[in-house]
Amino acid sequence: MVATSSNRRQIAAVLETTLGVTPVTPRMRQKLAVGESLKYGPTFADSAEMRSDRMTSDSILVGLDSSGSMSWEFHYPYPDSAADFDIRSAFYNNWVNTPVRDNDTVAASVITSMTTTSLVSTAGPAFVIGQLVRTTGFLNPANNTVAKVTTGGTTGYTATGAAYAVDAAPIAGARAKVVGMQGASADITATATGLGCTVLNFTAMGLAVGQWINIGGSAVGDRFANAANNGNARIIGITATALTLDNRPTGWGVDAGAGKTIKVWFGDRIINGVTTISQTIERGDLGMPVPVYQVSPGLVAAQWAISVKPKQIVTGSTTYMGMSGAQSTVALDAVVDAAPPAASYPQYAGSANIGRVAEFGVPLVTPNWAIGFDLTIANNISPVESLDAVGPQDLVPGECLCTGTLNTIFGDASMLARYQAGVPTSIAIVMQKLNGKVFLTLPRVTLNSDGNANATAKNQLINVSFGFRAAIDSALTNSIVSMDRLEYAEN
Repeated sequence: MVATSSNRRQIAAVLETTLGVTPVTPRMRQKLAVGESLKYGPTFADSAEMRSDRMTSDSILVGLDSSGSMSWEFHYPYPDSAADFDIRSAFYNNWVNTPVRDNDTVAASVITSMTTTSLVSTAGPAFVIGQLVRTTGFLNPANNTVAKVTTGGTTGYTATGAAYAVDAAPIAGARAKVVGMQGASADITATATGLGCTVLNFTAMGLAVGQWINIGGSAVGDRFANAANNGNARIIGITATALTLDNRPTGWGVDAGAGKTIKVWFGDRIINGVTTISQTIERGDLGMPVPVYQVSPGLVAAQWAISVKPKQIVTGSTTYMGMSGAQSTVALDAVVDAAPPAASYPQYAGSANIGRVAEFGVPLVTPNWAIGFDLTIANNISPVESLDAVGPQDLVPGECLCTGTLNTIFGDASMLARYQAGVPTSIAIVMQKLNGKVFLTLPRVTLNSDGNANATAKNQLINVSFGFRAAIDSALTNSIVSMDRLEYAEN
């Protein structure tokens, strides 16, 4: 007899084009989880008829239900990974990605060749002069680097100083992605309100208002001499020659960048929207003599929640509402794509990997250190039931409701005053590990509950917990919640 173990359960997902319809010959991606409660099964009602013999009749099948949740540890949401699918579904939107070319398991299929100074590819979003392109997955280590585009184009680019190795047929893992921009010597400057330039055109870089950037390279010549000008900031205005920034690092000052070729890093961005993003999730019990696969099509993220605590792994959960289900002894995809490697994209942890927690545009440091952050995105989905189908015919979203708590040390009255006066604020948290960064931003928030700085016992720090509710930031970003992912940054 062979018992079924959770250690042999394989969970995989694929995005759907049509709600509830699994793609033909789907390419399944491994979904990492620490627990799940997905279910698909019948729902019953019992008869209310009275019987003189005191007997009961059979329960009556009235429909079918597909729902459940999955808990996880938060990794960098690599593009087209299963973690990425959940975020897109929860945000009801797709990412706006920087230009990328990826052979994606087929050698020379997209990136067709490399010379010592250029990359040739199939057509796609244009590479632009001044952008920084990170190349990875090539066989020759010289081709795994970051280089500045000197001649752009839709079918590749030239990077005069790249020193690539010639590659006539790049391997299946070869990939090139825009990760930032770099100015010529003394071109990018620090102004009183952000960044300025003369030659580099900021409007051509693919940036957006509300997007986060990271300023400064690892080399002395690629970063400002004033250390406080190197760090994270948010764009609130864009022209060809100026980026207006808020959330600038403490100590920011004017700097002409003399003799410096300043690097600025940026990445992909997503905001809440109105596009239904659904998945088919398959659970396979591989330890059985004949594996059984439970398939749940049409799953949409009804709720996505994340929790950050000091000295703990960042955790969360996704709660799904679905359309139907089935089981089989044949997998949808015989070879599931593995999740992004943990060595390159490990879990984030509170304390060790939190670069910044900000409220009202200011880092929560002395005297109000942040000690906890929880966020829930709820989509208030209503299933459309009909008389002629046992499962839902559609899943209709309601409002995007973002709520949570922010816990801090009670060091002064600044946050308490905003809470008591009902003054809108903002919350932003930055997670960073290795070279990857994730920014989670609520641009307009009301602290609307709790706010009690109680002394519950002796020898205790006094903390205060604020419940909050996010609202539309109509003045700047036209969003309630956003996420930026920077695949690579040197600062």
